[in-house]
Amino acid sequence: MAEQDTYLYKKHVPREKGIPDQFPFKCYFPTMDSVSLDLPQIMVGIDSGVSNTAFAYINIIRDAHKAITDFEFGDSYYFLDDLDMLALQKDKQIFLCQKYYELFAHRQVLSMTFERLSLNTIQDTDTLKGVIDAQETTTLLTTTAYALNHFYKPIPATSIKYCLTGNGKADKQEMCQAAYNLTGDIQLLNNSHRADAFACCFYSFIHRRKAQPPAQLVEWDSPPGAKPLHFRLKAV
Repeated sequence: MAEQDTYLYKKHVPREKGIPDQFPFKCYFPTMDSVSLDLPQIMVGIDSGVSNTAFAYINIIRDAHKAITDFEFGDSYYFLDDLDMLALQKDKQIFLCQKYYELFAHRQVLSMTFERLSLNTIQDTDTLKGVIDAQETTTLLTTTAYALNHFYKPIPATSIKYCLTGNGKADKQEMCQAAYNLTGDIQLLNNSHRADAFACCFYSFIHRRKAQPPAQLVEWDSPPGAKPLHFRLKAV
């Protein structure tokens, strides 16, 4: 009976009757008036699923020469309670697109990064369905990012794990601990989806920093006892 009550409690999003004459989706190019230039540039990371999707972002710190030198953790978002209220998978995915738009449409987003999930090693149908559903969510989110002129890039999960922990096969606990060590945010320690989302934007930060011209390079400044990839950056 409890399961039935929970199911009945979930809501269906009302549908508009009829199909519009014109395709309702449009692309937008941010202008000086639509993006807040007083706030720092950010990098966004997404851990895609359906109900377990999480977002995170970091604020980018630049020196006087506009070189990226460090980051500051911004926040993470996990929508499980809201998504569990929706009955249809497609409505959950549209909800996530709406949240992405509300959170990041008016920010200077340098990149949106997410895991590229491989289908080659999957051996059971349940896992395969979960990965396909996650990829569908990612497709809708990247469509929203494209409409906002946000650069996005898929990265293999092993590369993201290696960047954060030094281990391409790190488990959830290792990812959470590494994310917490870098940010001090307890939500990343207690939620692997938030930690994975942070790991995605951290990967973008590291590789964007490495791609800068040699004249903008900085020294590595590792805290005591840190693993090789646990570091902060300081300007020369």
